[in-house]
Amino acid sequence: MKSMNTTIDPCDDFYQYACGGWETKNLIPDTRSSWSQFRILSNRNEELLKKLINSKDIRDKYKDNPAVMKAFDYYDACMDEKLIEKLGQQPLQDLIKMFGSWNVTNKNWTEADWDFMKTFVMIQRDLSIAPWFNMFVGTDLKDSTKTVIVFDQSGTILSREAMLFNTTYHAKIRTAYRRIMTSLMEKLGAGNEAEARMEEVYQLELELAKVKQRIQPSLIHLLSKVRQNNQPRTLKLAPPPSFLNLTDFLGHIFNLTDYNVKQDTEVVVYAMEYMVNMSRIFANTPKRIVANYMMWHVAYFFASSLSKEFRDLYYEYREAITGTRGEDPRWQDCTSGVSGTFGMAIGLLFVDQTFKKESKTSAERMIKDIRNVFIDNLQNLNWMDEKTRKVAKEKAEAIRENIGYPDFIKNKTALELEYSGVRVDKTKYFWNQYERRKFYNQKNIDELGKPVDKTKWSMNPPTVNAYYSSTDNKIVFPAGILQDPFYEGDHPNSLNYGGIGMVVGHEITHGFDDNGRKFNKDGNLLTWWTNNSIEAFKKKTDCLVKQYSSYEFHGKKLNGLQTLGENIADNGGIKQSFQAYQKWKKDNNVEEEKRLPGLEKLSHDQLFFLSFAQIWCSAYRPEAAIRAIENGVHSPGKLRVIGSLSNSNEFAEAWKCPVGSRMNPKDKCAVW
Repeated sequence: MKSMNTTIDPCDDFYQYACGGWETKNLIPDTRSSWSQFRILSNRNEELLKKLINSKDIRDKYKDNPAVMKAFDYYDACMDEKLIEKLGQQPLQDLIKMFGSWNVTNKNWTEADWDFMKTFVMIQRDLSIAPWFNMFVGTDLKDSTKTVIVFDQSGTILSREAMLFNTTYHAKIRTAYRRIMTSLMEKLGAGNEAEARMEEVYQLELELAKVKQRIQPSLIHLLSKVRQNNQPRTLKLAPPPSFLNLTDFLGHIFNLTDYNVKQDTEVVVYAMEYMVNMSRIFANTPKRIVANYMMWHVAYFFASSLSKEFRDLYYEYREAITGTRGEDPRWQDCTSGVSGTFGMAIGLLFVDQTFKKESKTSAERMIKDIRNVFIDNLQNLNWMDEKTRKVAKEKAEAIRENIGYPDFIKNKTALELEYSGVRVDKTKYFWNQYERRKFYNQKNIDELGKPVDKTKWSMNPPTVNAYYSSTDNKIVFPAGILQDPFYEGDHPNSLNYGGIGMVVGHEITHGFDDNGRKFNKDGNLLTWWTNNSIEAFKKKTDCLVKQYSSYEFHGKKLNGLQTLGENIADNGGIKQSFQAYQKWKKDNNVEEEKRLPGLEKLSHDQLFFLSFAQIWCSAYRPEAAIRAIENGVHSPGKLRVIGSLSNSNEFAEAWKCPVGSRMNPKDKCAVW
């Protein structure tokens, strides 16, 4: 009730009706660029993790669990600010020495003494930094049971938009970036030459930004081109960067694995045009600037783990980009860091404390109900032919679900094995960051030549989110999102179906959005739609593109093509979840659930849509709004509510919105 603004006509602006009160009561914290129900729940989870990590009883309980104890050591090292201050910049200087030296901070540096291959391999393999191009082991989209080496564009620290767009906001970002480049170098001892040297690096980054491909709105469209154009699939045939012997480079990268890189090793190049242009830029750049550019990346990604005088540079820089002020409490940074590094170990603490068996049972029931609704609705799609409909049904039936947490975290030995390769020292916070990067990159590299593990989770249990994997054809709902306001065991089902139920429907629909539909039930990139169904689908989705492109947010037009996949999922998810709720009432002989105190005038069909809308209550700083519109694949929360509900006949009926009102337009868009 407190989130609502009941003075607003729900048929005119349902978002303001549902969230108008929330916006006045939830000011954006100084250290945040945006604020939302998702972020509030994430904060709540972080508060709980802080309490658990610092509890003597909890530490005693898990003292025989090596993975959890390693996570505690990582957290303690992060919290030891006194030691971090004492060490100052020395850890980064020691890291730089591992590369020999750096032209910016060492006047005795010479080009003849600098080894490009050694530096590049160490940066890419040990630090997981990609200054020229990204290289990783990924799923082979033609056969999702196999892995393949993937090359993709990388390079600039700032986004392509931030480097190239000619607006006041983007100019402000560039100014702040150049300032942190110079300031950081000065603190590391660069002296009077810092600004000139960093300006050379900046100009190189600018050239790289100009040749980067904008992969949105559809990465899959790009990948499809790779597949359709029959681009080289082996190392021997792939056009390498002119400055690098790829076979030698990969030999160094994979030297700690069992895989022997050969000329017939399969590779996929996602950004061929970028690779060619990047090679040209490299060839025309003096070796000294190349070295400075690469070492600048090292300094940028590691200096934030130093003492406060260095962290303050990042807070000042962040203020220009995001509009935030100040720094988060240290415990919050450390909790976030340990969750990102030892997510499954920390997830064990979270699950043991919060996750109830009935939450998983309820989620399984909802998934079953909503999947069945999706399959039943396939029969009513007059734009899809029978051949495509049959295969779509098979794919929907084959979707697997993961709920709460992966089973292995309850096995102490398996959990220990998960983190056996990462070293942690309670007295070396900076070097723990080095070990973390090296560990996760090596884990990825080790996957080459091995079958894809389709049971692996890409999110940790405390995460407030969910996802659909096209190559695994599975949906994942971590324990972190199976809580109020998305789900609560003693809430009416109207609220739960409007909350987590909609999220379930959303993720299922992702299997059939503009990207997901291109993968078959086994997770392979394959054309299984007929041409007639593809053409009909495009006409349906063009309606959504036009609708969402007509919206403005903070004075900027939304890109309906860039957000298409998420908009398809929102529209399908709310429809399927509402229909599943109706089926639940019918199956359980429930005509109407008990009215809620203070909301007696609202039916539970109305509460379903109110619950849905309120999970998207949110607020943005102008800087965050610009970034969301430029780079985000999700529509802002307000437009997710208005866009999907204005297409819903069920919403219009529940709220008795007259035809022609803003929330019940005569012409609507519908795909699924």
